[in-house]
Amino acid sequence: MSLFSLVQTHEDFYAVIHGGRRVAILFPARPYVQADVWPAQQALPWSVMPDPEAFPDPACVGLPAPLSPAGNRFNSFAEVEAFLGLQASQEAA
Repeated sequence: MSLFSLVQTHEDFYAVIHGGRRVAILFPARPYVQADVWPAQQALPWSVMPDPEAFPDPACVGLPAPLSPAGNRFNSFAEVEAFLGLQASQEAA
């Protein structure tokens, strides 16, 4: 069973909860434009970033694994669920 859960907070945004505490924010990517690349490159569909209120320091001390202080990016919502261990716990329920 995963200690992580997702709680929808807005239409496209989710709070990543770990042990009853919001630790990260899951949101869909927006178009990403890299100045030296043409045509503009599209960002990946989902990003998980540490919650700046929970981890105000740049190193994100105490951020639960496997989350990264630099954020994690995924090609699908299913990849996010698998990364957080949510698919296995949903199938077992």
